Amino acid sequence: MIKRHLWLYVAVYCLVANTVWAAPRWKPVISLDPLANASGWITSASMAVRFIPPVSDSYVKGYSLLLSQSPFIEADLVVDAVQPEWTFHKLEDGIYYLSIHSALQDGKWMKGEVIRLKIDFHPPKSPARIECYDSLFERHNILPDNAQNLVRRPFFKWPVPDAEKGSAIKQYYVIWEQSDGTLLESGLRSQNSFFPAAPVPHSGSYRIRIFSMDEAGFISAEPAVFLFVYS
Repeated sequence: MIKRHLWLYVAVYCLVANTVWAAPRWKPVISLDPLANASGWITSASMAVRFIPPVSDSYVKGYSLLLSQSPFIEADLVVDAVQPEWTFHKLEDGIYYLSIHSALQDGKWMKGEVIRLKIDFHPPKSPARIECYDSLFERHNILPDNAQNLVRRPFFKWPVPDAEKGSAIKQYYVIWEQSDGTLLESGLRSQNSFFPAAPVPHSGSYRIRIFSMDEAGFISAEPAVFLFVYS
């Protein structure tokens, strides 16, 4: 008697388990065009959302596509016509949330997966100003285009530009050169400061140019510039 009950229990468990695993997938597949870059940003003002219904959607009578800048997306209870692609234009920089809710045959709604989208298609601003000091200790400020003969290795720093709605500033491209364009030093750096590797070689005018680069990969159109004079 115990064996019979045990086998009956096993048979019922297998039947239920198979029924659960064989249930149709109700959630659709969502893909985006363009895709986000390596930093997770979509660098376009237009976006296409491609929609693939489940293989079996007999329990679903329709869907509702929602794009919002609020993470708290609720179904608008309006069933949208199923189409292979929806296109959004003139999007602004910022964070968006995308979801497709499923309208079930019994009148209920099933909330879809919420996808967080980061959109940025504008280059960042360059630093608003560059400050120059006599050393890393910032004891004395040096004015731009002001001849002096005390400091040969200046220290530069600048405020981080406001990212507004777009991606944050990731790094800076710094060019340190003579005023005639002879390059002394250049490269990317994450800090908003620069201390040349060596003193200026001789008297004359020197220039530092700073471009901002944001997380989306854009670089500022025009650099911030400071003219340093050693006489």
